[in-house]
Amino acid sequence: GSPLPHVAQGKAYLDWNATSPIFPEVTEAVGPYVATEFGNPSSDHCFGAPSRAAVGRAREQVARLLGCEASEIVFCGCGSEADNMALRSAIALSRQSLPVTSKPHVIS
Repeated sequence: GSPLPHVAQGKAYLDWNATSPIFPEVTEAVGPYVATEFGNPSSDHCFGAPSRAAVGRAREQVARLLGCEASEIVFCGCGSEADNMALRSAIALSRQSLPVTSKPHVIS
């Protein structure tokens, strides 16, 4: 059987737009930060410190996995934010590395 509940008893969950299942290991890792250590990691107060440290550890783990620097890892709050960041980065990179023409180009 599947370790995730989206494929069970001949049924397949296809509504991935708003929510999706997560692996049990993820549930275990984030559990304290949604139950008791729920401070805002962007805040400087004592409630945010444990969350900020956890985000830092996660960033280091992802960087090691991808073979890059932790400073290159950006976590986004949603798909729209990630899409926007990717498009802005692609546009900025194209302006640096491609010849500039007078013709406008629309990314769709």
